[in-house]
Amino acid sequence: MDLLGDDQPVYGLERFEDAPPVEERAARYVRHLLEAQPEGAFRLGGWSFGGVLAYETARQLTAAGREVEFVALFDAGLPLAVDDESDTLARRFSAFADYINETYGLEVALTYEELSGLDEESQFALVMERAAPLVDHIPPAALTHQLTSHQDTRSLEAYKPEPYDGHVVLYYAPEETPWAVRDARYVLDGTNGFGGLCADLEIVTIPGAHHLNLLDPPGVGVLAAHLEARLAGRRESDAVPTSITAR
Repeated sequence: MDLLGDDQPVYGLERFEDAPPVEERAARYVRHLLEAQPEGAFRLGGWSFGGVLAYETARQLTAAGREVEFVALFDAGLPLAVDDESDTLARRFSAFADYINETYGLEVALTYEELSGLDEESQFALVMERAAPLVDHIPPAALTHQLTSHQDTRSLEAYKPEPYDGHVVLYYAPEETPWAVRDARYVLDGTNGFGGLCADLEIVTIPGAHHLNLLDPPGVGVLAAHLEARLAGRRESDAVPTSITAR
């Protein structure tokens, strides 16, 4: 926020603890935003899942007759559809077990074969049971983050996005994300799934950045310089030309 200048306030919206669907979360945000700002245009943005929430919030605000100048997506992405939900989750959860074993030196036994064929509730219960040794290795706040991330990911994967005609800026991190569980849903194209939905999509590639370090130096400096130009009302010709990779 400091990189945008002292005269540019930025307001954050809290996560809803009951983790409702994306559409309901956005509807709640719309109500709060309209109450806080009865008149005038909005500028919305968010990182990762928060970017998808910003997108849907902008769509609902526009449908309600309000102006949204632009939506900034900080490497937000829409997951791909899969043919077999249960199978995809089984592969994700077994890969997660492999990840925590490698990261924390544990011996959590949880295989794809055990998970395959179970419904989602049963799969998740088995993961929580087998991953219990994690409580001795990572802080409670980190465990809470893992749980809320799972809830948000499942909300994202149930989301059915609709087209949006307003201006959208996707700050795209081109590098493969380290320390991440591989998932077929998230092998995305260069538009992170927004290409077929946005009539006015601008893609800004942040060189050398991946999903987790996009908002750290040096990438955040490139992002902030471009975003500062957008906030000042300038488009491609006045922003950071070397960062633009698409319309």
